[in-house]
Amino acid sequence: MVQASAIRCLCGASAEAYASDGIGRERISCRQCGLLWRGTMPSDEEAAQWYRNHYWLQFGEEQQGEARENLCRHVMDMLRAKHPGRGTLVDVGCGAGALLMSGVDCGWCGIGFELSKAAVSHARSRGLEVHEQSWLPCPLDDESADAVTFLNVLDHLVKPFDAVKEAWRVLRPGGLIYIRVPNGPLHDQLSRWLPCFGLPHLTVMHLYGFGRRALSYHLARLGFEAVEIRTSPPSQADAYGVDGEGRSFLRHWAKRLDQTVYGVMNRTGMDRLGWGPSVEALARKPLTIAKDH
Repeated sequence: MVQASAIRCLCGASAEAYASDGIGRERISCRQCGLLWRGTMPSDEEAAQWYRNHYWLQFGEEQQGEARENLCRHVMDMLRAKHPGRGTLVDVGCGAGALLMSGVDCGWCGIGFELSKAAVSHARSRGLEVHEQSWLPCPLDDESADAVTFLNVLDHLVKPFDAVKEAWRVLRPGGLIYIRVPNGPLHDQLSRWLPCFGLPHLTVMHLYGFGRRALSYHLARLGFEAVEIRTSPPSQADAYGVDGEGRSFLRHWAKRLDQTVYGVMNRTGMDRLGWGPSVEALARKPLTIAKDH
């Protein structure tokens, strides 16, 4: 690993640059907080353009199917365990509104934010309130939501911590933030040797890589408390495996293995170690806010 003292992490510490994905692309790693990120970032507009123009074409079928229904039920179970009764759920990057529908089915009020016009149209056809715009800047009032969720979204954002700060603003005291992301450190390690076996497609690294340490560090840094991090359950189907017969076969068995391992970890309590392919974080905005926050 090559020292890169001029590079600074968002936590303020120095970071290191290295190539680890098998094709020489630069990644950055912070030893203090564990955050990973790509050496070259798109602009805000470049990132937004992809989701406006290409996202639905590539993932629209998955957004309308049952691939992630189990995840949506799981997320709502977690939120309701901490917030009994009804509330207002804000889902950032809501796609076609699967999580919002789960919330509505539980008696919650749902509000979504999504860039894809086609996804927004589909969500609205289901009677959901969805804003066709990015999360930043958000038009919602201060302290107007009981939960803000980022389901496989935060690692795609050019400014992820600005997004978390905005979630803080719109949450009521005691409100909840839920984040699900690929386990960045695990995928980073796998990306070092899976290309040797012709399997680079089994790892995931978007703009940022979050793991247990980075999520814990930054959620606390931004003022959240009662931070819980654990391995997230895998989705019940693989919506991204249509990429050739051989690769689809490998992804199918990787999915089966993931589901089996998660089942064992969940039954034994090892999911709290956050070692799985995806991790989730649940944290709360304090009831009493320090004056210097």
